[in-house]
Amino acid sequence: MTNAEPDESARSVWSWMMLTPGRRRRRRAGIGVCARQLAGGILVLGFSAAGCADVLDIPSDPRLVVDRSLSPGLNGSGAADADDSMGDGANSLAPSRAVAVDVPPRASVEGAAMEPFVLLESVPPAGATGVAADTELQLAFNRSLDPESLVVELLGDGPVPALVGLRWSSDGARVTFVPAEPLALATGSGPEVAPFQYELVVRAARDASGVSLPETRISFSTLRRIQVSLPALPGADATGNFRSDGAYGDRGCAEAGDFICVGESLVAVGELYVGFVSFALDPLLVGEPRLESARLLFTLSELDGDPFGNLGPLQLERVQYSSIAPAALTTPALATDGLLSEAPVGGAISFELVDALSQILAASQVPAVPGVLAQFRLRFAQSTIAANRSLDLLQLARADPRLDVSYLLP
Repeated sequence: MTNAEPDESARSVWSWMMLTPGRRRRRRAGIGVCARQLAGGILVLGFSAAGCADVLDIPSDPRLVVDRSLSPGLNGSGAADADDSMGDGANSLAPSRAVAVDVPPRASVEGAAMEPFVLLESVPPAGATGVAADTELQLAFNRSLDPESLVVELLGDGPVPALVGLRWSSDGARVTFVPAEPLALATGSGPEVAPFQYELVVRAARDASGVSLPETRISFSTLRRIQVSLPALPGADATGNFRSDGAYGDRGCAEAGDFICVGESLVAVGELYVGFVSFALDPLLVGEPRLESARLLFTLSELDGDPFGNLGPLQLERVQYSSIAPAALTTPALATDGLLSEAPVGGAISFELVDALSQILAASQVPAVPGVLAQFRLRFAQSTIAANRSLDLLQLARADPRLDVSYLLP
Protein backbone atom coordinates (compact mmCIF):
# COMPACT_ATOMS: atom_id res chain seq x y z
CA MET A 1 0.00 0.00 0.00
CA THR A 2 1.33 3.38 -0.92
CA ASN A 3 0.03 6.81 -0.35
CA ALA A 4 0.98 10.38 -1.00
CA GLU A 5 1.14 13.28 1.41
CA PRO A 6 -2.08 15.36 1.42
CA ASP A 7 -1.78 18.94 0.30
CA GLU A 8 -3.20 20.78 3.33
CA SER A 9 -3.29 24.13 1.53
CA ALA A 10 -5.67 22.66 -1.00
CA ARG A 11 -7.53 20.79 1.77
CA SER A 12 -7.17 17.54 -0.18
CA VAL A 13 -8.20 14.27 1.37
CA TRP A 14 -6.68 10.99 0.13
CA SER A 15 -8.92 7.99 0.12
CA TRP A 16 -8.46 4.42 -0.92
CA MET A 17 -10.23 1.98 -3.20
CA MET A 18 -10.14 -1.59 -1.95
CA LEU A 19 -10.62 -4.36 -4.53
CA THR A 20 -11.92 -7.73 -3.51
CA PRO A 21 -9.45 -10.68 -3.83
CA GLY A 22 -9.88 -12.86 -6.88
CA ARG A 23 -8.44 -14.06 -10.15
CA ARG A 24 -7.57 -12.08 -13.24
CA ARG A 25 -10.61 -10.51 -14.85
CA ARG A 26 -12.72 -11.36 -11.82
CA ARG A 27 -15.65 -9.05 -11.45
CA ARG A 28 -15.45 -6.48 -8.68
CA ALA A 29 -17.78 -6.56 -5.78
CA GLY A 30 -20.05 -3.52 -5.36
CA ILE A 31 -17.81 -0.61 -4.53
CA GLY A 32 -19.48 2.56 -3.33
CA VAL A 33 -18.57 6.17 -2.96
CA CYS A 34 -18.82 7.53 0.57
CA ALA A 35 -19.19 11.22 1.30
CA ARG A 36 -19.18 13.38 4.39
CA GLN A 37 -19.14 17.12 4.90
CA LEU A 38 -16.48 18.35 7.32
CA ALA A 39 -16.06 21.70 9.04
CA GLY A 40 -15.33 24.58 6.72
CA GLY A 41 -17.63 23.26 4.01
CA ILE A 42 -15.27 20.50 2.67
CA LEU A 43 -16.92 17.43 1.19
CA VAL A 44 -14.78 14.29 1.62
CA LEU A 45 -15.21 11.39 -0.80
CA GLY A 46 -13.86 7.84 -0.44
CA PHE A 47 -14.44 4.46 -2.03
CA SER A 48 -15.39 1.35 -0.06
CA ALA A 49 -16.86 -2.10 -0.50
CA ALA A 50 -17.45 -2.58 3.20
CA GLY A 51 -18.75 0.61 4.68
CA CYS A 52 -18.18 4.32 4.85
CA ALA A 53 -17.00 4.14 8.44
CA ASP A 54 -13.99 2.06 7.33
CA VAL A 55 -12.75 4.09 4.41
CA LEU A 56 -13.28 7.51 5.99
CA ASP A 57 -12.18 6.41 9.46
CA ILE A 58 -15.27 7.96 10.99
CA PRO A 59 -18.26 6.59 12.89
CA SER A 60 -21.53 5.88 11.15
CA ASP A 61 -23.34 9.07 10.33
CA PRO A 62 -26.76 9.58 8.74
CA ARG A 63 -25.27 12.32 6.58
CA LEU A 64 -23.10 9.75 4.73
CA VAL A 65 -24.24 9.09 1.20
CA VAL A 66 -23.43 6.01 -0.88
CA ASP A 67 -23.59 6.48 -4.63
CA ARG A 68 -22.52 3.33 -6.47
CA SER A 69 -22.84 4.95 -9.87
CA LEU A 70 -19.57 6.78 -9.14
CA SER A 71 -17.50 3.63 -8.42
CA PRO A 72 -14.50 3.33 -10.80
CA GLY A 73 -14.95 0.54 -13.25
CA LEU A 74 -18.72 0.23 -12.68
CA ASN A 75 -21.33 1.11 -15.19
CA GLY A 76 -24.44 3.00 -14.28
CA SER A 77 -26.14 -0.15 -12.99
CA GLY A 78 -23.31 -0.99 -10.58
CA ALA A 79 -21.86 -3.93 -12.65
CA ALA A 80 -18.15 -4.19 -13.47
CA ASP A 81 -16.95 -3.51 -16.97
CA ALA A 82 -16.39 -6.77 -18.85
CA ASP A 83 -12.77 -6.13 -19.71
CA ASP A 84 -11.78 -4.91 -16.28
CA SER A 85 -8.58 -6.56 -14.97
CA MET A 86 -7.81 -7.47 -11.38
CA GLY A 87 -4.10 -8.19 -11.83
CA ASP A 88 -2.50 -11.58 -11.22
CA GLY A 89 -4.99 -12.91 -8.77
CA ALA A 90 -3.23 -11.57 -5.73
CA ASN A 91 -4.85 -9.30 -3.30
CA SER A 92 -4.44 -5.77 -4.62
CA LEU A 93 -4.72 -2.46 -2.82
CA ALA A 94 -4.53 0.43 -5.22
CA PRO A 95 -4.60 4.07 -4.22
CA SER A 96 -7.40 6.15 -5.66
CA ARG A 97 -6.81 9.63 -6.86
CA ALA A 98 -7.20 12.33 -4.25
CA VAL A 99 -10.65 13.94 -4.14
CA ALA A 100 -11.53 17.21 -2.41
CA VAL A 101 -14.66 19.22 -3.05
CA ASP A 102 -15.53 22.66 -1.60
CA VAL A 103 -19.29 23.04 -1.00
CA PRO A 104 -21.46 25.61 0.77
CA PRO A 105 -22.15 24.89 4.44
CA ARG A 106 -24.96 22.38 5.08
CA ALA A 107 -25.00 21.25 1.48
CA SER A 108 -25.11 17.58 0.53
CA VAL A 109 -24.06 15.62 -2.52
CA GLU A 110 -27.76 15.24 -3.28
CA GLY A 111 -28.14 19.03 -3.77
CA ALA A 112 -28.45 22.18 -1.67
CA ALA A 113 -30.91 21.88 1.20
CA MET A 114 -34.14 23.76 0.42
CA GLU A 115 -34.98 26.65 2.73
CA PRO A 116 -38.21 26.28 4.73
CA PHE A 117 -41.32 27.75 3.12
CA VAL A 118 -42.18 30.81 5.23
CA LEU A 119 -44.21 34.00 5.29
CA LEU A 120 -41.68 36.85 5.02
CA GLU A 121 -43.94 39.81 5.73
CA SER A 122 -47.51 41.02 5.74
CA VAL A 123 -49.36 44.30 5.25
CA PRO A 124 -50.36 45.26 7.84
CA PRO A 125 -47.67 43.58 9.96
CA ALA A 126 -48.71 41.37 12.84
CA GLY A 127 -49.67 43.41 15.90
CA ALA A 128 -50.14 46.66 13.96
CA THR A 129 -52.41 49.34 15.43
CA GLY A 130 -54.01 52.32 13.74
CA VAL A 131 -54.42 50.58 10.38
CA ALA A 132 -56.13 52.83 7.83
CA ALA A 133 -59.52 51.87 6.45
CA ASP A 134 -58.29 51.75 2.84
CA THR A 135 -55.35 49.41 3.55
CA GLU A 136 -54.99 46.57 1.04
CA LEU A 137 -53.98 43.34 2.76
CA GLN A 138 -50.80 41.68 1.46
CA LEU A 139 -48.83 38.51 2.11
CA ALA A 140 -45.27 37.97 0.89
CA PHE A 141 -43.60 34.55 0.93
CA ASN A 142 -40.00 33.50 0.36
CA ARG A 143 -40.90 31.73 -2.88
CA SER A 144 -43.77 31.37 -5.31
CA LEU A 145 -47.04 29.77 -4.26
CA ASP A 146 -49.32 27.28 -5.85
CA PRO A 147 -52.21 29.75 -6.40
CA GLU A 148 -54.88 27.08 -6.03
CA SER A 149 -53.58 26.08 -2.60
CA LEU A 150 -54.08 29.45 -0.90
CA VAL A 151 -56.95 29.62 1.61
CA VAL A 152 -57.28 32.90 3.53
CA GLU A 153 -59.99 34.19 5.88
CA LEU A 154 -60.52 37.65 7.37
CA LEU A 155 -62.09 37.73 10.84
CA GLY A 156 -63.02 40.70 13.05
CA ASP A 157 -65.13 41.98 15.91
CA GLY A 158 -66.50 44.75 13.68
CA PRO A 159 -67.91 44.70 10.15
CA VAL A 160 -65.77 42.37 8.02
CA PRO A 161 -65.55 43.16 4.30
CA ALA A 162 -65.46 40.32 1.81
CA LEU A 163 -62.18 39.74 -0.06
CA VAL A 164 -63.37 39.96 -3.66
CA GLY A 165 -60.15 39.97 -5.65
CA LEU A 166 -56.50 38.95 -5.74
CA ARG A 167 -53.45 40.50 -7.37
CA TRP A 168 -50.27 38.42 -7.75
CA SER A 169 -46.73 39.69 -8.14
CA SER A 170 -44.80 38.64 -11.25
CA ASP A 171 -42.80 36.05 -9.28
CA GLY A 172 -45.91 34.57 -7.65
CA ALA A 173 -44.54 35.13 -4.14
CA ARG A 174 -46.68 38.14 -3.10
CA VAL A 175 -50.45 38.36 -3.13
CA THR A 176 -52.66 41.41 -2.50
CA PHE A 177 -56.26 41.01 -1.36
CA VAL A 178 -58.85 43.51 -2.52
CA PRO A 179 -61.67 44.08 0.03
CA ALA A 180 -65.17 44.76 -1.26
CA GLU A 181 -65.27 47.85 0.97
CA PRO A 182 -62.92 49.65 3.37
CA LEU A 183 -62.07 48.18 6.75
CA ALA A 184 -64.38 49.45 9.48
CA LEU A 185 -63.30 52.06 12.02
CA ALA A 186 -64.74 52.21 15.52
CA THR A 187 -66.48 55.57 16.02
CA GLY A 188 -67.14 57.47 19.23
CA SER A 189 -67.19 60.86 20.90
CA GLY A 190 -63.95 60.36 22.84
CA PRO A 191 -60.69 58.40 22.92
CA GLU A 192 -62.16 55.82 25.29
CA VAL A 193 -63.77 54.02 22.33
CA ALA A 194 -62.06 50.66 21.67
CA PRO A 195 -60.69 49.95 18.18
CA PHE A 196 -61.95 47.11 15.99
CA GLN A 197 -59.71 44.03 16.04
CA TYR A 198 -59.09 42.03 12.87
CA GLU A 199 -57.30 38.77 12.12
CA LEU A 200 -56.08 37.60 8.72
CA VAL A 201 -55.81 33.80 8.86
CA VAL A 202 -53.80 31.83 6.31
CA ARG A 203 -55.59 28.48 6.53
CA ALA A 204 -53.54 26.76 3.85
CA ALA A 205 -50.73 27.58 1.43
CA ARG A 206 -48.23 25.51 -0.54
CA ASP A 207 -45.26 26.49 -2.61
CA ALA A 208 -44.80 25.34 -6.20
CA SER A 209 -43.08 22.14 -5.04
CA GLY A 210 -45.87 21.20 -2.64
CA VAL A 211 -44.29 22.29 0.68
CA SER A 212 -47.04 23.48 3.04
CA LEU A 213 -47.11 26.50 5.34
CA PRO A 214 -48.51 25.96 8.85
CA GLU A 215 -51.68 27.90 9.66
CA THR A 216 -50.65 31.50 10.27
CA ARG A 217 -52.60 34.29 12.01
CA ILE A 218 -51.94 38.01 11.62
CA SER A 219 -53.76 40.26 14.11
CA PHE A 220 -54.15 44.04 13.79
CA SER A 221 -56.49 46.86 14.78
CA THR A 222 -57.82 49.76 12.76
CA LEU A 223 -57.93 53.47 13.49
CA ARG A 224 -60.60 55.00 15.72
CA ARG A 225 -62.74 57.86 14.44
CA ILE A 226 -63.50 60.46 17.12
CA GLN A 227 -66.20 63.05 16.42
CA VAL A 228 -66.59 66.06 18.70
CA SER A 229 -68.52 69.31 18.59
CA LEU A 230 -66.72 72.15 20.40
CA PRO A 231 -68.84 75.13 21.52
CA ALA A 232 -67.49 78.64 21.37
CA LEU A 233 -66.06 79.92 24.62
CA PRO A 234 -68.65 82.01 26.47
CA GLY A 235 -68.04 85.49 27.78
CA ALA A 236 -67.88 88.84 26.08
CA ASP A 237 -64.05 88.82 26.12
CA ALA A 238 -63.85 85.53 24.17
CA THR A 239 -66.77 85.60 21.73
CA GLY A 240 -68.58 88.72 20.53
CA ASN A 241 -67.81 91.83 18.45
CA PHE A 242 -66.17 95.26 18.55
CA ARG A 243 -66.86 98.45 16.63
CA SER A 244 -64.40 100.55 14.69
CA ASP A 245 -65.11 103.65 16.85
CA GLY A 246 -63.77 101.87 19.95
CA ALA A 247 -67.11 100.74 21.39
CA TYR A 248 -68.15 97.16 22.02
CA GLY A 249 -71.59 97.65 20.50
CA ASP A 250 -75.19 98.53 21.14
CA ARG A 251 -78.56 96.82 21.28
CA GLY A 252 -78.23 93.16 20.26
CA CYS A 253 -74.51 93.73 19.53
CA ALA A 254 -73.73 94.96 23.08
CA GLU A 255 -71.63 92.96 25.54
CA ALA A 256 -74.76 91.38 26.98
CA GLY A 257 -76.42 91.08 23.59
CA ASP A 258 -77.42 87.93 21.75
CA PHE A 259 -75.48 88.49 18.55
CA ILE A 260 -72.05 88.56 16.99
CA CYS A 261 -72.38 91.53 14.66
CA VAL A 262 -70.37 91.97 11.46
CA GLY A 263 -70.92 94.95 9.12
CA GLU A 264 -72.41 98.40 9.42
CA SER A 265 -73.57 99.79 12.75
CA LEU A 266 -77.23 100.72 13.07
CA VAL A 267 -76.54 103.41 15.66
CA ALA A 268 -73.03 104.72 14.92
CA VAL A 269 -73.45 105.67 11.32
CA GLY A 270 -70.38 104.96 9.20
CA GLU A 271 -68.79 102.58 11.76
CA LEU A 272 -68.21 98.89 11.17
CA TYR A 273 -68.50 95.86 13.43
CA VAL A 274 -65.89 93.10 13.50
CA GLY A 275 -66.79 89.71 15.02
CA PHE A 276 -64.66 87.42 17.21
CA VAL A 277 -64.94 83.78 18.28
CA SER A 278 -62.72 81.54 20.42
CA PHE A 279 -62.57 77.75 20.95
CA ALA A 280 -60.65 75.67 23.46
CA LEU A 281 -58.95 72.73 21.72
CA ASP A 282 -58.29 70.69 24.88
CA PRO A 283 -60.51 67.77 23.71
CA LEU A 284 -58.18 67.36 20.71
CA LEU A 285 -55.03 67.10 22.83
CA VAL A 286 -55.10 63.30 22.95
CA GLY A 287 -52.34 61.21 21.42
CA GLU A 288 -51.55 62.28 17.88
CA PRO A 289 -54.88 63.14 16.25
CA ARG A 290 -55.10 63.03 12.47
CA LEU A 291 -57.78 65.51 11.46
CA GLU A 292 -60.30 64.30 8.89
CA SER A 293 -62.60 67.31 8.91
CA ALA A 294 -63.17 70.53 10.83
CA ARG A 295 -66.00 72.92 10.16
CA LEU A 296 -66.78 76.21 11.89
CA LEU A 297 -70.53 76.85 11.92
CA PHE A 298 -72.54 80.01 12.69
CA THR A 299 -76.30 80.44 12.80
CA LEU A 300 -77.44 83.46 10.85
CA SER A 301 -80.10 85.22 12.95
CA GLU A 302 -80.63 88.34 10.83
CA LEU A 303 -79.34 89.73 7.55
CA ASP A 304 -79.85 93.46 6.93
CA GLY A 305 -79.27 95.01 3.52
CA ASP A 306 -76.71 93.45 1.17
CA PRO A 307 -73.42 93.32 3.02
CA PHE A 308 -71.86 90.80 0.60
CA GLY A 309 -72.68 93.00 -2.35
CA ASN A 310 -71.76 96.34 -0.74
CA LEU A 311 -68.93 95.40 1.65
CA GLY A 312 -67.21 92.60 -0.26
CA PRO A 313 -66.42 89.01 0.83
CA LEU A 314 -66.67 87.96 4.45
CA GLN A 315 -63.18 87.05 5.70
CA LEU A 316 -62.30 84.61 8.47
CA GLU A 317 -58.89 85.52 9.90
CA ARG A 318 -56.85 83.52 12.40
CA VAL A 319 -55.69 85.82 15.20
CA GLN A 320 -54.60 85.81 18.82
CA TYR A 321 -56.13 88.11 21.38
CA SER A 322 -56.42 88.24 25.14
CA SER A 323 -59.73 90.11 25.14
CA ILE A 324 -62.12 91.73 22.71
CA ALA A 325 -60.85 95.31 22.81
CA PRO A 326 -59.43 97.93 20.40
CA ALA A 327 -56.13 96.01 20.08
CA ALA A 328 -58.00 92.97 18.76
CA LEU A 329 -59.18 95.04 15.78
CA THR A 330 -55.67 95.82 14.58
CA THR A 331 -53.64 92.78 15.61
CA PRO A 332 -52.09 91.26 12.46
CA ALA A 333 -53.85 88.20 11.13
CA LEU A 334 -51.85 84.96 11.29
CA ALA A 335 -53.72 83.63 8.26
CA THR A 336 -56.91 84.09 6.30
CA ASP A 337 -58.65 80.76 6.64
CA GLY A 338 -61.87 81.44 4.80
CA LEU A 339 -63.75 83.72 2.42
CA LEU A 340 -67.48 83.87 1.85
CA SER A 341 -68.47 85.88 -1.20
CA GLU A 342 -72.24 85.64 -1.13
CA ALA A 343 -75.08 85.45 1.34
CA PRO A 344 -75.56 81.97 2.82
CA VAL A 345 -78.53 79.82 1.95
CA GLY A 346 -80.41 78.05 4.72
CA GLY A 347 -79.54 80.29 7.66
CA ALA A 348 -76.00 79.02 8.32
CA ILE A 349 -72.48 80.20 7.62
CA SER A 350 -69.67 77.65 7.60
CA PHE A 351 -65.92 77.51 6.99
CA GLU A 352 -63.71 74.44 6.48
CA LEU A 353 -60.79 74.60 8.91
CA VAL A 354 -58.85 71.32 8.67
CA ASP A 355 -55.62 73.04 7.65
CA ALA A 356 -56.02 75.82 10.21
CA LEU A 357 -56.58 73.46 13.14
CA SER A 358 -53.79 71.15 11.99
CA GLN A 359 -51.40 74.09 12.02
CA ILE A 360 -52.58 75.27 15.43
CA LEU A 361 -52.15 71.81 16.93
CA ALA A 362 -48.74 71.35 15.28
CA ALA A 363 -47.57 74.71 16.61
CA SER A 364 -48.76 73.69 20.07
CA GLN A 365 -46.56 70.58 19.92
CA VAL A 366 -49.34 68.16 20.77
CA PRO A 367 -49.61 66.66 23.29
CA ALA A 368 -49.60 70.08 24.91
CA VAL A 369 -50.70 71.56 28.19
CA PRO A 370 -54.37 72.58 28.37
CA GLY A 371 -55.29 76.00 27.19
CA VAL A 372 -54.65 75.80 23.43
CA LEU A 373 -57.05 78.17 21.70
CA ALA A 374 -58.32 78.60 18.18
CA GLN A 375 -59.33 82.25 17.75
CA PHE A 376 -60.83 83.86 14.67
CA ARG A 377 -61.86 87.31 13.52
CA LEU A 378 -64.77 87.99 11.13
CA ARG A 379 -64.77 91.08 8.97
CA PHE A 380 -65.89 92.24 5.56
CA ALA A 381 -63.20 93.15 3.07
CA GLN A 382 -64.22 96.83 2.91
CA SER A 383 -63.01 98.67 5.99
CA THR A 384 -64.70 102.06 5.45
CA ILE A 385 -68.15 103.07 4.32
CA ALA A 386 -69.92 106.29 3.38
CA ALA A 387 -72.06 107.88 6.07
CA ASN A 388 -75.13 107.91 3.92
CA ARG A 389 -75.13 104.21 3.09
CA SER A 390 -78.04 101.93 3.89
CA LEU A 391 -77.60 99.42 6.70
CA ASP A 392 -75.63 96.27 5.71
CA LEU A 393 -75.25 93.97 8.72
CA LEU A 394 -74.89 90.28 9.65
CA GLN A 395 -76.18 89.23 13.06
CA LEU A 396 -74.98 85.75 14.11
CA ALA A 397 -76.36 83.93 17.16
CA ARG A 398 -73.70 84.35 19.85
CA ALA A 399 -74.63 81.15 21.68
CA ASP A 400 -74.47 78.89 18.63
CA PRO A 401 -70.98 78.97 17.06
CA ARG A 402 -69.45 75.50 17.11
CA LEU A 403 -66.48 73.67 15.72
CA ASP A 404 -67.37 70.18 14.43
CA VAL A 405 -64.23 68.06 14.27
CA SER A 406 -63.60 64.49 13.15
CA TYR A 407 -60.18 63.01 13.80
CA LEU A 408 -58.45 59.64 13.79
CA LEU A 409 -56.48 57.95 16.56
CA PRO A 410 -54.55 54.65 16.52
